[in-house]
Amino acid sequence: MRRMAAWALALAIATTLPPAARGAAIWIVNKDDAGRGLNDPTPVEPVGGNPGRTLGEQRLFVLQTAAATWASRLYDRIPVSVEVRFEPLSCSEAGAVLGMGGAIEFDRDFRNAPYRSTWYSAALANRLATADLNREESDVALTFNSALGSATCDRHWYLGVDGRAGGDCDLLRVALHELAHGLGFQTSTDETSGEELDGSPSIYDRRLLDRATGRHWNDESAAERAASAVGCDRLVWDGPAVRAHAAEVLLPVALVRVVAPAPVDYEAGVAAFGPPVSTTPVTGTVAMVDDGVGHPADACEPIPGDLTGQIAFVDRGSCTFVTKVLHAQQAGAIGVIVADSVADCLPREMAGDDPGITIPAVRITLEDGLALRAAIAGGVTASIVADPARLAGTDDAGRPRMYTPVGGSGSSVSHWDTTPRPQLLMEPFIYPGEPGNLDLTPWVLHDIGWYIGTGIPPDPGMNVLEPCTPNPTRGPAEITFIIAREMPVRLGVFDLAGRRVASLADGTWPAGRHVLGWAGVDAGGRQAPSGVYQVHLWTPDFSESRSIVLAR
Repeated sequence: MRRMAAWALALAIATTLPPAARGAAIWIVNKDDAGRGLNDPTPVEPVGGNPGRTLGEQRLFVLQTAAATWASRLYDRIPVSVEVRFEPLSCSEAGAVLGMGGAIEFDRDFRNAPYRSTWYSAALANRLATADLNREESDVALTFNSALGSATCDRHWYLGVDGRAGGDCDLLRVALHELAHGLGFQTSTDETSGEELDGSPSIYDRRLLDRATGRHWNDESAAERAASAVGCDRLVWDGPAVRAHAAEVLLPVALVRVVAPAPVDYEAGVAAFGPPVSTTPVTGTVAMVDDGVGHPADACEPIPGDLTGQIAFVDRGSCTFVTKVLHAQQAGAIGVIVADSVADCLPREMAGDDPGITIPAVRITLEDGLALRAAIAGGVTASIVADPARLAGTDDAGRPRMYTPVGGSGSSVSHWDTTPRPQLLMEPFIYPGEPGNLDLTPWVLHDIGWYIGTGIPPDPGMNVLEPCTPNPTRGPAEITFIIAREMPVRLGVFDLAGRRVASLADGTWPAGRHVLGWAGVDAGGRQAPSGVYQVHLWTPDFSESRSIVLAR
């Protein structure tokens, strides 16, 4: 059974495979009109590993790179088709919608469905059913903001694929984010009302744990789901794959650890500037700041007192975080604690940039700030420290928090909370990141039914072409295939027009796992240009392809 989904989640040319390929692939389907979006003929110079010579070509290359990055992590024999459009979306001084994306449809009660009466995104349903359940429609729809760079929007897209976006908006990272929504990092349930789509939960809901009730969303009432969607620090991801891999991604939580008079820990948000909070504590007496002007504890003016060897306690105020911390540092402080001025159950990051700041700074909630302030008069010794016993952005059981701010903010529980360190791909606001870094996102998809990573998949005796590594690559890459018995094998690299670039194997190979290398060169030994390629494996029993991005 199929049901249309409300796919958009904020934040005709098609990519083709070589002939006869039927392996894991994500196809980008261009839905823009002539002269617009992916068809924009405006001349541009290559940038950041993107060889495109027109604006449309560069946009398409970024989308193909994002698709290849995800295809390299997913095991699936059914291609995923992704409709892409560039349209003017909202943009103002307050912010901009960079993109929207998600599954076009959800499916339930199909062949091989792990749970009955449960919705799966179309791409995941196809993977589990081992069949395209609706060949007439695409699986995912993405829309990106074409207003960026126009006279009405003072923001710009970065179209390189090397992660060097600087202050611009990295289209590759946004595309990776929106593709993840379409692959299943989203709920089909209306989180405002808590009502399930046609009376059934999504597979995503089965991993959303409400800490207040101790039940998952699929076992809760609509009212309970709606309450948890805006219940700060209430909803977490309860999936074994994410918990198993969280320590590979997340850093230790930052704390204000009161040593005396009575031990207590306050979770803290970190600063984007200054030295990182480390497991080596910075310890001192906590001193209330007094700058002698206006609200004296906000440190918005230079501090006349001597804070040498002390940790400054500062109120949130009208000036920037950088200004406060710089004034405390100039007065001799060895660290800064900023107490929030508005209620929030979780501490948030402090933005800013100043290479002159050399002391750590953290931010605590209004509630915790009031408690610490009350104790300062009697003398408080505290440390600013990272505690390796707990990961940033998780609860006490190591489960990552979902985005559920009190009162809501226009985003959704189909995102991580904003408290992890480092910032994650699937937070509601896009942060800079390494090219192709998907952090915890693949393990969410694994928790809902995708097969992730390399190695023999869970189907015994199956022939497999594994994901290429590394991907994207600047040069040599490893290509691994597994065959169940001795057989003839042809393995080659093709461009997107289906032309053979290099032949890696052509002969009879024994059963087992085989690892070959491609140096990024063509059959004549010349360096292949930057671009998206398909590695294609053929045997008498099957054929399969994997995408690989060559970024010089």
